[in-house]
Amino acid sequence: VAEQKERIKAQTVEEVYKAIIAELKERGSAGNAYAYLNSYNVLKSFNRDKPLHFTFSRIDADYLEKFEEWMRARGNKDTSMSFQMRTLRAVFNRAIKLKAVAREKNPFTDYKISRFNTRTPKRALSKTDVMKIVDADCSAESDSCRLAQSVFTFSYLCGGISFVDVANLTSDNIVDGRLIYTRRKTHKLIRLPLQPKAQEIIERYQQDGALFLFPILSAFHKTEQQQR
Repeated sequence: VAEQKERIKAQTVEEVYKAIIAELKERGSAGNAYAYLNSYNVLKSFNRDKPLHFTFSRIDADYLEKFEEWMRARGNKDTSMSFQMRTLRAVFNRAIKLKAVAREKNPFTDYKISRFNTRTPKRALSKTDVMKIVDADCSAESDSCRLAQSVFTFSYLCGGISFVDVANLTSDNIVDGRLIYTRRKTHKLIRLPLQPKAQEIIERYQQDGALFLFPILSAFHKTEQQQR
């Protein structure tokens, strides 16, 4: 047992979270990095907005029960809580791999994430409801609201392109009036003609020197910097 303890090099929860986020960003996995940043922020809120300057040994089954109660009291549904717990479990497993905490300290051995009901009925917006969003006048709304409407409309006009694929589009994906990109989820090459309204949306957000077509990932980087 003494030898086991000597091999443990404790790291704080904050240190491991930030290391994972930095690694994902370096690999170009901005979507996953944002998911871990979201998990970090939720856990920080649970910690009364104080830095997570404690080791993983503090996170036991009782801690997870209290975290669940805290999220439920704030109206979180099972799907949201399951996501938060699965992300935290992944971070804990990373800490075990880094030998930042002993394997036998893993609270998810006793705390089962399967308790959450994540089955949701299939649902879809009618075309009438979709067009209400597309045609809505957001001129008086915030920049983020107008961007959300633009991205939704662009996705609808481009065959339901996923948010992560929209976020990673660059000028190289526009060729002779067509949108050409590789889906990150399936790695399938997609080719679509750009409708005039979709082209108009692209031009609305076009900026000289910008890496991406839409200012989504730049907003993510800004949020991350505010956390530092």
